[in-house]
Amino acid sequence: MGFKNILRLNKKTILKKLGFKKEKEQEQKQNAQEQEQDDNYVFTSNIKEGDKVTLVSNYQTFSDSAEGPLKLGDVGIVMENDKSYKPFKIEFNDKTWWYDEKAVELYDETNVNDKKSVVEAAEPVFTSNIKEGDKVTLVSNYQTFSDSAEGPLKPGDVGIVMENDKSYKPFKIEFNDKTWWYDVKAVELYDETNENDKKSVVEAAEPVVEAAEPVVEAAEPVVEAAEPVVEAAEPVVEAAEDK
Repeated sequence: MGFKNILRLNKKTILKKLGFKKEKEQEQKQNAQEQEQDDNYVFTSNIKEGDKVTLVSNYQTFSDSAEGPLKLGDVGIVMENDKSYKPFKIEFNDKTWWYDEKAVELYDETNVNDKKSVVEAAEPVFTSNIKEGDKVTLVSNYQTFSDSAEGPLKPGDVGIVMENDKSYKPFKIEFNDKTWWYDVKAVELYDETNENDKKSVVEAAEPVVEAAEPVVEAAEPVVEAAEPVVEAAEPVVEAAEDK
């Protein structure tokens, strides 16, 4: 290996080490800042474990809240509260994230702006006859209801209702070993009669093919009946030899 190549490799190694060292120093500095924030932080929120919470309008400005699973309008559950500057471990859709104290607020079920439109608030909370264990499919305009388009169900798929909490987003539906909470208006009962109609059309056509088979079998005795005619001619030949 040439001298220049050795210098080039050494330079790359040195730069790589310097970059790694710089990243490590930045991480340590960030950890120290967070620790300092924790040590000096005075917790003032009245939110406690088990409470329902939603994001505030400017949640993106607080720490890394924008990277968590909650989006504006979503309702999460506080699983833990360690009373630091980032105290709340919040669960939403089977995912958890630690949120800044100022990034969330108590969920106000009377507030029509929290994931409910004025129209929805004026209607009964739950109006569907779908129950646990039912098979369901998406309605044609399912994308317009909450976050239904992000779930595992696609048009034509048939899911199973695992839970029904009778809220505006009541149905926990399973499909392909995945679950999702769907809006009450995003799904409808699966109509199994459609499948039965398709089967009946196919089944009704099958006897036409089967009925043709006896016609072929009936032709076989005609060939067999011709054999005795050939055998009966043999004695005529033998009688001519005697003469």
